[in-house]
Amino acid sequence: MKETILSALFLFSTLSLFAQCDETLTEGEKNSIYNIDRIEVKGLIDRPTTLTVDSLKKMKVYTGGPFQVKSKTGEVKKDLKSFKGVLLKDILTRSGIKLESKAAAGTYPFEKGSYYVLLTATNGYRLMFTYNELMLTDVGENTYIVFEENGKEVSDGGKMFGFCITDRVTGARNIKWIKTIELAKL
Repeated sequence: MKETILSALFLFSTLSLFAQCDETLTEGEKNSIYNIDRIEVKGLIDRPTTLTVDSLKKMKVYTGGPFQVKSKTGEVKKDLKSFKGVLLKDILTRSGIKLESKAAAGTYPFEKGSYYVLLTATNGYRLMFTYNELMLTDVGENTYIVFEENGKEVSDGGKMFGFCITDRVTGARNIKWIKTIELAKL
C-alpha cells in the first residue's frame, strides 16, 4: 500500500513538473521539442495519408493576408503580411470522407451533425470543428493549414499551422505543431 501511494505521488510530481517546465519554455525551445514536419490524416476517410509541406504545395494553394492572430483581449500574437496554405476541407475531401448512409432507414441520407474534425498538436493542444461547420459554412472557406508566412517557410510552431481567418478571436483556433487531422463520429 505504501509503495502504491509513493508511486502515485512520484507520478503526480513528475507530471506537474513537466507541465510547469512546458510553461517556462521559450518559443524556440518548444519548437525544438514539439517540431514536426508531417501531419497524419486519419479516421473516417478512404485514403489515410501523411501530409508534408511538399504534398500541400501540390494541392490547390491559397494566398492570403494581411492577417493577425489575436487573443481574446485583442493582443496581437502573430502578424502575417501574407500566407500560403490549403483549405482544411480540401484536405479532407481529397482524403475521401466516409459518412454512414441512413437512406435505407428512410431518414436523412447522412447524419452530418454527428461528425467532427479534430486537429491534435504534439504538445496536446486540440482544435475541433464540426463536419457541417467545415463543409457547409463560411468557416470551411476560411480555415487553412498554412505552410508559408510572410514569404518564408513556417518555422515558428512547426512546419505547418492551422487557423480560421473569420473568427473574432483568431488565437482560439490557431494550432501549431499539428500532428494529426482526424474525421470521427460522436
